[in-house]
Amino acid sequence: MYGLTFDALRRSWPVMAVIVALLVVGDRFIDGIAPQIALLVVYGVAAFSTYRCVLLHDRVTWGGVQSSTGGGVTDLPLFAFLWRFVLISAAGLALAFFPIFWLTYFGRFYLSSNPEVNVIGMTLLGTAIGLPFSLLLLIFVGTLLPAAAIGGDTRIGSALRRGRVRFWKTIGRFFAGPGVVFLLVTLVMGKSAMNPTITMAGDITLHLIGAALGVFCTMMVAAILSMAYREAEATAPS
Repeated sequence: MYGLTFDALRRSWPVMAVIVALLVVGDRFIDGIAPQIALLVVYGVAAFSTYRCVLLHDRVTWGGVQSSTGGGVTDLPLFAFLWRFVLISAAGLALAFFPIFWLTYFGRFYLSSNPEVNVIGMTLLGTAIGLPFSLLLLIFVGTLLPAAAIGGDTRIGSALRRGRVRFWKTIGRFFAGPGVVFLLVTLVMGKSAMNPTITMAGDITLHLIGAALGVFCTMMVAAILSMAYREAEATAPS
């Protein structure tokens, strides 16, 4: 999975670099729900590019998508992919982060009198509670995304079958890959949010690291779902 992710990064690094820059600007300087949805779409472009790179060996550049044979790819199913990505991602984020919001703002439950320690602790505790639910969602319907990216079978029943067939293997990959990266992102962004003395240059640097890790985590999730899709389809009844 790490090898596939780095290979996809090699095939799409110009686009990923722009995506990281957009995420830093958006996260650092833009507030509001609508811009956050726009940033989710930006993550969707990163995921779409990764699926194309992993499953079809495409190369994604500023000028468009190049197939493995060298020709340009037209009529990309980007919109069909993005609305599914936004829907599934929003549902997964809601499941993962609702416990964090509840613990911090409604539960009035504090792990420490130190604000920085408390925010990071609440994030980790809330994630530990909510993440299994979002993980189950990704496993059972997440293969709709690689299917949509390459024009494959996007029926819910087919996604559920693929999730069931590759369930335990996919869980192991999620914990060994994105789980580690997500922890790093949480620690980096928590440090940035709760340090009142940090300079603007230092804050932007932390946001840059967080955005790069976030994009890499997105690519790794896409690589894992691509593997689940490919392996399940290889054993599907004809």
